[in-house]
Amino acid sequence: MMNKTELINFFTSHCPDIEGVDEEEIDNFLVQFNLKLRPEHRNYLIKYGNSTKLVKGWFADCTFNNFKEHIFDLEEYIGDEIPKEGGVYFGHDFSDESLSIESASGNIYIYYNGDPDLLMYDNVDSFIFHCLFMNIFSDKKIERNVNIKIKNMEDFISENKDYKIEGLGGYYYSYYLNANMLIVVDHKEGYYSIYRGGILDLLI
Repeated sequence: MMNKTELINFFTSHCPDIEGVDEEEIDNFLVQFNLKLRPEHRNYLIKYGNSTKLVKGWFADCTFNNFKEHIFDLEEYIGDEIPKEGGVYFGHDFSDESLSIESASGNIYIYYNGDPDLLMYDNVDSFIFHCLFMNIFSDKKIERNVNIKIKNMEDFISENKDYKIEGLGGYYYSYYLNANMLIVVDHKEGYYSIYRGGILDLLI
């Protein structure tokens, strides 16, 4: 079974809207504002930072342009959702909430009263995978069996533990891969959905 890095690379190679940002432009901006990013946050901006169709839409905007605007106008954004310390703004989520990445752990949170409150994504990879996964919805060849009720979450997790994609997850979702079948578990609602076919057939 592919690991998370291999899966992210696979989905990235089949996404038409991958547009990065010049590394020097990012580093100059960070120096100008005396910002220090975790390596994976910086790498995310370099590889995906201008991918407007991938990381921007609905309420979301996790582009480099949004990051810059936020830092430029920081005083305008001061409030409960901004980390007091130990965190850096990441972007605006699909849930219409501002996201910040905790510098020590790499977890991506919604902040409240300046402190980490709700863990939305376990890491940057989890955010990227979520965006890439939503992107494959446009593949009409993918078969979907969605919103299947999980009777017992502990039993489901135990029965499918061998297929769990380690290192990807967050508040809502975890992911499982069995051959060409991608299983997405919605922990909040207690459902799972199965996706197969289309580009997923290339996984086997």
